Amino acid sequence: MLYRYYLKSDETLTANLQPLPDGYKMSYWQPRLLETKPGELPWYPFLVWWVMHYCRLFESRNYGMLLVHHSGKLVHRSCIFPKFFRFPFMTRGDLQIGDTWTALEHRGKGLATFALQAILMKHELTHCRFWYVVEDNNDFSVRVVEKSGFSMVGTGRKMPRFGMSALGFYHMHASDGAVDLSRSPTIALNITRPKSNQWGLAMKRTLDFVASSLGLVLCLPLFAFIALWIKFDSPGPVFYRGRRAGKHGKPFEIFKFRSMVIGADKVGGPTTSNDDARVTRSGKFIRRLKLDELSQLINVVRGDMSLVGPRPEVVHKVEKYSAEERRVLTLRPGITDWASIWNSDEGGVLAAAPDPDEAYERVIRPWKIKLQLHYVQTHTFLTDVQIVFYTLLKLVLRDWTPVPLKEYPTFDKLRDTVDALSIRSTEVA
Repeated sequence: MLYRYYLKSDETLTANLQPLPDGYKMSYWQPRLLETKPGELPWYPFLVWWVMHYCRLFESRNYGMLLVHHSGKLVHRSCIFPKFFRFPFMTRGDLQIGDTWTALEHRGKGLATFALQAILMKHELTHCRFWYVVEDNNDFSVRVVEKSGFSMVGTGRKMPRFGMSALGFYHMHASDGAVDLSRSPTIALNITRPKSNQWGLAMKRTLDFVASSLGLVLCLPLFAFIALWIKFDSPGPVFYRGRRAGKHGKPFEIFKFRSMVIGADKVGGPTTSNDDARVTRSGKFIRRLKLDELSQLINVVRGDMSLVGPRPEVVHKVEKYSAEERRVLTLRPGITDWASIWNSDEGGVLAAAPDPDEAYERVIRPWKIKLQLHYVQTHTFLTDVQIVFYTLLKLVLRDWTPVPLKEYPTFDKLRDTVDALSIRSTEVA
């Protein structure tokens, strides 16, 4: 379901209150200690308000419901919400009007317009801003909101959380030129880079720590075998510790079982193909089975990385990211993600490229960034579980492609593109 996001700032918060039709009465309800259910209000919204009020899920106490009755019966309800986890694009002090309802037999009498303008007038001196989220196909609500002076600032969808819609949040993409947000840098930042759900991140971090700690213990015998093989195969340390850009671009040292000769980063670029002369004999084996990535469980325990998240890039590449691409940095980098499954044999794709770095930038990177941005926008706990499961399957079924990745170029198509790029480079030379 696509939603429209409307904003009315404090500078335009005046409203001309239309008269309420005869026979209707308005009241304003706010939850209080030991509050009873008001009048004909259904139990569902009352219980939701009660739980949110007493569990302090709201960031302020400036909320309530505007109720309209006719002949003692509730015929209209408009709720006023402060900033809370379902609306990450709001800032403290903003209010959001939602969960509106009008009895079927009383529609078309201007109750929704009256309630909206009454709420605006009630808060005219509070210097707050109002948001209104409307379903894209709800033409009536769109007309009411636009008639009341709201400006559309973006569109978006409701994103599930932990696989449940009831705990989801509303994600918004800003509409270019829809409204001037320059006076409000916090709002502008949250539109371009949505605030993540703190509950979900806390749960994700807890599972990361427990699972990676257990994985390190279970993998100790395998780690010992790999370490001995690396030491006997070529001189140098067991681990390669390269600088990568972490969450918000903060650099960290990534742990990888060394698969290349000492000083490989000084005699070549950061991109590696399968036929790269810098790769050692043991390195070819552990890279093919992705065993060099297992040591990144250390980074997950330390909090530098997550089990699932966009793969970390070298710092100098991240510095060249566009504003849109930097949204990838709002999450901890991960050991695996959609892009890792899609391009599980990057070395094979780049094997015939005379310049692997250029081929990576022109052929692989655009698709990789697209997949990473898609993960940032849509990730949930169940998505992470799905990605881990698909990653394990991909290690066994190397030619298999998950359904969510069917629309992206296959290994053969990527290889053909790289070959064509190599031919053009040769002709130019």
